[in-house]
Parts: sequence; C-alpha cells; structure tokens
Amino acid sequence: MQRIVWCLALTLLSTVSTNEDLDHQFSGCWHNQLSSFLNIVVHIDGGITGSYQSSVSETGLQANGSLCGYHQGPQHPTFGFVVKWTSPNTKDSISVWTGQFFKGPEGEILETVWLFRSSVDKERNNWDATKVGQDYFFRYVGTCPV
Repeated sequence: MQRIVWCLALTLLSTVSTNEDLDHQFSGCWHNQLSSFLNIVVHIDGGITGSYQSSVSETGLQANGSLCGYHQGPQHPTFGFVVKWTSPNTKDSISVWTGQFFKGPEGEILETVWLFRSSVDKERNNWDATKVGQDYFFRYVGTCPV
C-alpha cells in the first residue's frame, strides 16, 4: 500500500513540475512573421487563454480577439486555440490555430497552421469563406502590445 501511495505522490509531483515548466516555456507574448501578436496564458489544467492582435485583415485594419484552447504534452507540447474576433471589421469571423511548441538552438518557436472563417450571406458564396495558412510565432521580448 505504501508503495502505491508513494508512486501516486511522485506521479503527481512530476505532473505539477512538468506543467510549471510548460507554463514557464509556453506562456507569454509571441509575434509572427506578419507582425501579429499573441499573448498566451497556460493553465495547469491544460487550458490556454489570452488575446490576439492581427496586423492582417481583409479591410487592412488591425483586428483584435480573445482566445481559448488547450495544450497537450510536457516536452514539445501540441496545442490548439480559437480566436473570437472582437473588432468591428472582423466580428462575424472566427479563426483556429493548431501547432506545436519547439525549443532549439535558434530559440523558441510556435509552428502553426490556421483556418480563418468569414461569414457569407448565401450558401453559394461558401466556396471562398475559409482561408488556410501557416504562421511561425517567435518569443517577443519587451512589453506585449496585447
């Protein structure tokens, strides 16, 4: 019985330590190749919350949104999150990202693939409503703009 309790305690301690390490690695401000900003808060339960500021939109104006999602794995975590756009120029749109965190000799990077869905007024216009792309986010040093 003592062995089981001891193993359980060690497992719980290693989980807490791993999540704290992940929080330290993954949380914070990131910027991508298009000068958009992502501010992530990693929660110990596997959740992700934060905010997103895009310098790219169909109208050419800055777009802002709040995000929520999840992450998996302690070493090079995979993750996914949804951005609910709150700016007037994007309020009928939603975006999703999925990717993985890597830490290597060149630094930290979030490699992602995204889908952007805009609202259309008729089903026949549906063919052009979803866009697909790829982003590379790098750790931002300084005061995060979002």
